[in-house]
Amino acid sequence: MSSQQLHSLDALLLSVRDPESKRLAQDAIAAYQGGALRAAVLSIWVAVCADLIGKLRELATGGDASASAKVRELDLWIAAGDKAKFQGFENGVIELAKAQFEMLLPHEATDLERLKDDRNFCAHPAFVGNDTLFSPSAELVRAHIVHAITHLLGKAPVQGKQLIARFERDFHGGAFPKTPAEIETVLRQNYLARAKSSAIESLIKALAKALVGDEADKFKGKERQLADALAAIGRTHVTNLDNILPAHIERVAVQIPDDRVLNLGFYIAAESRIWGWLGDAGQARFLAKVENSPLSELRGGFAARHVQAVGERLLVHVMAAPVKDRDELMGRFPCAAFVGEALARYQTAGSFRSAEMCGAGIIVPHAQHFKVEDIARLDTAIRGSVNNQILHAGGSSVILMQVYETTKHLLPAAAPHWVSIADYIIKGREAHDYEYPAFLAALSAAGVAVPPVPPQDESVLT
Repeated sequence: MSSQQLHSLDALLLSVRDPESKRLAQDAIAAYQGGALRAAVLSIWVAVCADLIGKLRELATGGDASASAKVRELDLWIAAGDKAKFQGFENGVIELAKAQFEMLLPHEATDLERLKDDRNFCAHPAFVGNDTLFSPSAELVRAHIVHAITHLLGKAPVQGKQLIARFERDFHGGAFPKTPAEIETVLRQNYLARAKSSAIESLIKALAKALVGDEADKFKGKERQLADALAAIGRTHVTNLDNILPAHIERVAVQIPDDRVLNLGFYIAAESRIWGWLGDAGQARFLAKVENSPLSELRGGFAARHVQAVGERLLVHVMAAPVKDRDELMGRFPCAAFVGEALARYQTAGSFRSAEMCGAGIIVPHAQHFKVEDIARLDTAIRGSVNNQILHAGGSSVILMQVYETTKHLLPAAAPHWVSIADYIIKGREAHDYEYPAFLAALSAAGVAVPPVPPQDESVLT
């Protein structure tokens, strides 16, 4: 027996969560290292049973109804000293952990059932040949200890259905955050830490079905929050998500009822790859639903607006709405597909106040989607504005500064268009007014060749 093997068992012991389970496992390791192999088998089996009972109590404390019922049953047997009932529980405890509470995978349950069988051989005179009693080998005992710790003692009790039930309880109970970063932190620390791969994949499937399944109405108003949770698992457990979600999404996209198709948009908003996973048939179905649904039913569609084909179809609905509603929709749902119409709307502002409202409410939100050619279109909008409503509006200098700050990554390619805008400001006698001096200074500091600004009394509009 090598010192590396001994160190491995000692290191493995550190992963045991429960102090009592750790003490019992330590007894088993000590017996194994001392050559008392039968005693080691008995001790590690006791550790398994004690740990499973501890996990049931932990689940019960967390509000799990099935675990609470089982714990009440156990406590009654303990109080009554009912050894027969307790023996029956011990005989079926591995199956209980696998089937009802999903704490064990099938192969893990098989390993621990073998441990139970060998425990029975070690605890009773068990002949394996003529006058030969069963005697476990050191390798077999070590394997039992390793399996007990890696399959059970080192794992949290929240697995499978229990993990899903706990998520749903917290999600609907108000104890679940709303921002993607906070959602990821809570999932990683409270749900996924030490969770088995199978449990994580069960949660992924449950979340991917929640918004398009029979209970979709339960999540109304919280769709993006739930979709963000699915995306967060994809960031922390990439392999688990990529193994099962693409095929699942493609299948769901063609099978779900018509009235739930647009809910896929919330998933697409949180994880952009889902659009590709819909497949051609799923994408065609989603786009048709966007085209044919009334504006009032397009929440899921607007969630997926960053997909260009979706955004283009949404724009048809937006442009058909009254001007006030159109402006509100463009401001709430900025996307690349709306940029052209947003700039056109800015140019047609009919008053200084309208130019300010359109600039702040529509253009600034859309700036994140601008390309170099959109800075040129912004220049055209400013120059083409009736009666120079944009140039002379009091808030325009701040609006232009915000657009510049958002789009300065487009330099130096966009520099000629900013030079043209600066030139128009200077010739329009605004270079000394409002926040234009700060805006022009910011352009100059970034290397944009801003034309010289003449003294205030010499500037002329040409």
